[in-house]
Amino acid sequence: MVTAALLVPASACGPVGASRSDVVRRYREELVASGVPQEQARCVTDRFFAALADAQLRQFQAREALTDDERQRLRTLGEECARVGTGT
Repeated sequence: MVTAALLVPASACGPVGASRSDVVRRYREELVASGVPQEQARCVTDRFFAALADAQLRQFQAREALTDDERQRLRTLGEECARVGTGT
């Protein structure tokens, strides 16, 4: 299931100090590798990381796992981006 794949990437949070674009690219690549279509992965990562201030991005990188709020946000974005990709 694509929605479940949005929550799979284990290294989604690290490494600390990576640039924003590197974090986005790494997370997007992990989503695609886990079965999320490229267009949907781009939509999710662009929207998810655009909403994070720099301090929030550093906190995201410092954690080993997604928070409950992040999981919910990714689920919501996954559903929204899937609809955009299918034109519904």
